[in-house]
Parts: sequence; structure tokens; C-alpha cells
Amino acid sequence: MPSNALAAEEAKLIDTHHHFYPPPYQKAWADWEDQRKIPHLGVQLAWSRDQDIEAMDKNGVTTSVLSFRGRNGARQARALRPVRAAVDARP
Repeated sequence: MPSNALAAEEAKLIDTHHHFYPPPYQKAWADWEDQRKIPHLGVQLAWSRDQDIEAMDKNGVTTSVLSFRGRNGARQARALRPVRAAVDARP
């Protein structure tokens, strides 16, 4: 196989556990942690679509499968609102 074809094959990576944090979810998470005096997870709060795509490109990821995990009370009906925001915000 020619080296450029091999490089192209190697570049087609799939992230099968990709995270997305829509702004309403970020706020709800931060508020929940604030109420309990829990330090924030900086990576999650700093998430942006542009940084996410940049990281995918840098690491050769061409496809991502969204993993959305609610945290701390996600089984409550109100926790489903960020899921709807995630669906609405997709490109």
C-alpha cells in the first residue's frame, strides 16, 4: 500500500465516547456544584465547539459518537432539557 494511502487510512479515527456540553447543561452542572461547594471541572466548563473540533482535527478524529451522561440527578425530568439542547445545537 502506498504510504500516502496508509496515512489516509490511519487518519480515519472514530471517537466512540465523545462528550458535548451544551451551555444550559454547563450552567446547571456548575450551579449544582456551587450549591454543594464542589470545585468545578475546568475542562467541562471550558468546553466549546471550536476547541472540540480543533482537538478532533489535531488527533486525526474524523467521526464522533456522542456520549451524553447526566450527572447528579440526571434521572429527573428537568435533566432532559440539556439533551434537547444538545440535539438542537448539533451542526
